Amino acid sequence: MQTRVDLQPAYVLHARPYRETSMLVDFITPEFGHISTVAKGARSHKTRRQSLLQPFGRLLISWQGKKELKTLLTVEDQYARLMLHGDALFSGMYINELLIHMLKTQDHCELLFDSYESLVQTLATEADIEPPLRCFEMLLLEELGYGIPFPVLAGAGISTTCATENLAVQYYYADDGRFIELQGQPNPGQLLRCFSSCELEAVANKRLDSLNVKRAAKRLMRLAFTPLLGGRTLRSRELFKKKGPEYER
Repeated sequence: MQTRVDLQPAYVLHARPYRETSMLVDFITPEFGHISTVAKGARSHKTRRQSLLQPFGRLLISWQGKKELKTLLTVEDQYARLMLHGDALFSGMYINELLIHMLKTQDHCELLFDSYESLVQTLATEADIEPPLRCFEMLLLEELGYGIPFPVLAGAGISTTCATENLAVQYYYADDGRFIELQGQPNPGQLLRCFSSCELEAVANKRLDSLNVKRAAKRLMRLAFTPLLGGRTLRSRELFKKKGPEYER
């Protein structure tokens, strides 16, 4: 196992104070996945490290150590930190929190890293942040080996065009991650886990333009991630709840 890694591209996922002048910093890196480090003396007035160790700026970092907690050696700016505000900031915090809990260390994740970088850039520039956010969640599930088994991909008979929601088939998303076609309309106890064939077709093909499809995609992602989080409560979701249920990620 490598004990020292030099100049690896990285984004800060989370940073917090540690002891008197140090920080604990979590990164996403393309070759090593999620890396946890201690940045010794980062909060000292003699260094500018603390200003660099903020989310949403691409860095080059070096570290060493055989244990899970590495020692951060050097930090260099690679690109200027993107400034996120409002819902975009909360969404970025939500994705960062997901990655901390979901990503393993020492795992290659080049595609995920590139997609994360693209997502951050999109959050900084676009008003409609729901579609890119949901697409990243789906990619994350796929990269973790928990991709959504959409009926359209399993040959379950969802048409390539869906002219009217009234003719749509209803599917129940079971606890084991399978979609079960319902005969007739769902009962009240099934509604939270039910999706129409039109909704699933649109989400599977990343056509997240209508409000109904966006809501369905958000609900489906929540159902998919909940068991993977193992009962953890995401702090970023709690912040969204304070704004109202319609804002919750």
